[in-house]
Amino acid sequence: MSSYDVTLSTGYLEALADPECGWFYRPGADAFKQIPGTLIAYWASDGLIESFRLGVSLGKLGRTSKGLITGDNDFSLRLWWECTQAEFCAHAASDEEATLSGKKWFPCNKGGIFRKWDGNHDYVVLWGDGGAAIFDHAKSTGHHSQDYSVELKFQPNISWSDISSSAPSFRFRDNEIAEHCGMPYFPRQASLLYCLGLLNSSVSKELFSFLSPTLHLNIGELEKVPLIDSTNDTHSEIENIVTECVSLSKLDWNRLENSWQFLRHPLI
Repeated sequence: MSSYDVTLSTGYLEALADPECGWFYRPGADAFKQIPGTLIAYWASDGLIESFRLGVSLGKLGRTSKGLITGDNDFSLRLWWECTQAEFCAHAASDEEATLSGKKWFPCNKGGIFRKWDGNHDYVVLWGDGGAAIFDHAKSTGHHSQDYSVELKFQPNISWSDISSSAPSFRFRDNEIAEHCGMPYFPRQASLLYCLGLLNSSVSKELFSFLSPTLHLNIGELEKVPLIDSTNDTHSEIENIVTECVSLSKLDWNRLENSWQFLRHPLI
């Protein structure tokens, strides 16, 4: 045992014997009542706990949704390079526009690896004619399929992966169908960019350490994150920084050959 470990052990025993020693910390139980669900997070700072009282939860400022369940992804999903360009539409802005395009395959958000701001544009979904082929196939084969609200499809949102072995990462998404592993959040009473900046910040990383301590980040846990609005000048500055982060991440993604917006290798 090192001298450092001995010092820690001695200090720990002294604090137990004499709570008035000066380094014994006992948080009040009432402090944890400010955390939704009254979670016991003894390592949370006073400022972090106070943010739940001062801020407004993301659940009150927007809407989350589970994405599409196809019932059979082998039938319904492809990597984007597995379909022809003539059948692929990358920029539909609504479900109606997707139908009118006459295309069969559309971008699908299936979550993916840890990546902030933008990226993970890998999959396409068979959404021609409003996904009729998906639901007909599920019905004929006995698979369970589940749709989500038509007004949310192809709309700008913040997305994250359902399962992550590291810290959660959040990305700007648009012009696509959300699959249930790539859940979306749609800010309604707050700026999307401002919310994205919050969710990718070190503050949210600490919040999720006790709001979502497992490998899964569920909708209900994201909705508990408090947002404290700032002055107009600071708000604009944060949005500008987030815009640049999204832009740089998009450039980084598109320099790879597995991006459908790839033009040439960056070394050429």
